[in-house]
Amino acid sequence: MKKYTFTGLLNTIIHFEEELYKLLTEKGLIELAEESVKRRERLREVSNVIIVEMTLEPIYTIDFWVELDKIRKYKDPIEIRKAINDVYREVVEAVEPVSMEFANQLKSFI
Repeated sequence: MKKYTFTGLLNTIIHFEEELYKLLTEKGLIELAEESVKRRERLREVSNVIIVEMTLEPIYTIDFWVELDKIRKYKDPIEIRKAINDVYREVVEAVEPVSMEFANQLKSFI
């Protein structure tokens, strides 16, 4: 588990998607890479609306870079898609008490 502020979490997820896109492109998984671009763009749109500090309470959730390293090791697109969905399931649980709107946006990525 890692501790984030709301803004830090949102920015980290966007950066995670940027790195995920690079990884998926390198693996030749174009469809999954395009999905990553769509998620990143939706997150950027949401960040323009929600980037008000929702709370000063910390948000504890996964370490995105540990998860990205796990995804890097997978070869099968089905395993990769499941790992990405698992990342967002974990984050949704952590974010729901803070921002239902943001959690709903993240749920749409699963």
